[in-house]
Amino acid sequence: MSISQKYIDDLPLIPIDAAKNICADGLRICRRSPNPSMDKFKELIPLYSILLEIKTKLPDAIKVPDISFSDDVDRNLKLLLTYFSNYKNQVELENAKRIMSEEINSIDSIRENFRAHLGEEFAYSFTAGEIEQIQNKINTLRKFLTDCQSIAEDHKNRLLRRLEKLQSELHKKMSNVDRFWGLIGDAGITLGKFGKDTRPLVENIKEIANIVWRAQTRSEGIEFKPFGKLLQDSDTPPENT
Repeated sequence: MSISQKYIDDLPLIPIDAAKNICADGLRICRRSPNPSMDKFKELIPLYSILLEIKTKLPDAIKVPDISFSDDVDRNLKLLLTYFSNYKNQVELENAKRIMSEEINSIDSIRENFRAHLGEEFAYSFTAGEIEQIQNKINTLRKFLTDCQSIAEDHKNRLLRRLEKLQSELHKKMSNVDRFWGLIGDAGITLGKFGKDTRPLVENIKEIANIVWRAQTRSEGIEFKPFGKLLQDSDTPPENT
């Protein structure tokens, strides 16, 4: 039995989140009753196949042995139930560690933003139009990263998590916009490590940077002037000024 393209398209772009969803679907099918065993098996095999592929893109801490199937369908279903359950537990544990680390690292930023909210500290904010523009650019970046074959999976996942974090902060007042400027460094590293195939990513990040720069200059009360080329290929000479 095949999986619909819509199911695949609707999966989260971050592999660990996609794995969590697939495991939940697999366990739901395993526990569904009554249902002929072979029908369940046909539904589960495509999910198992996707998990095998996703596992190659997950942290090394997630170790779930592949199944050795037999010609006994009921035994195979028990093995699949155990597999989905173990996979889900390991993914959730690793995801919890990641989230906890990110939250701990965000303590100082949250404190600064709250001081800005109280008016005790200078704050930056985006207009509705700027938020929409940045959201569109981030969505374009997420799709590019998902489709791009040139970028290593661990690097790709780090970028996707950074974009996810940025999207969650767009509507807040911020005491600084350092997270957005961090994208510039990410773009430069990506271009340097993985070559010109990643140029569309760099261009979109430059456009986000210009939007952020506009908001920053407005908040600071200075004239906005696009800052030109922030990132260049190593073989491209700088523009004359």
